[in-house]
Formats: sequence, C-alpha cells, structure tokens
Amino acid sequence: MMIVTSANLKMQLAKKASQVLVILRFMFLLQFKQEEKEGERISQL
Repeated sequence: MMIVTSANLKMQLAKKASQVLVILRFMFLLQFKQEEKEGERISQL
C-alpha cells in the first residue's frame, strides 16, 4: 500500500513540477518580450 501511494505522490509531484516549469518559462518569455519593447522604446528616444 505504501509503495503505491509513494508512486502516486511521485507522479503528482512530477506533474506539479512540470506545470511550474511551464509557468516559469511562460513568465520568463513575457518578461523577455517586455524588456525587448522597453529596449526599442529607449533606442527610439
């Protein structure tokens, strides 16, 4: 019983970890695009 639950926990942790990675990558891309826009604005001044 414990072996099954630990395997399930590992699966859930893996899913959560992959979700967190996707969210972090998405936030990083948004930040990168934001900085690119600000860079363009500064170069226009």
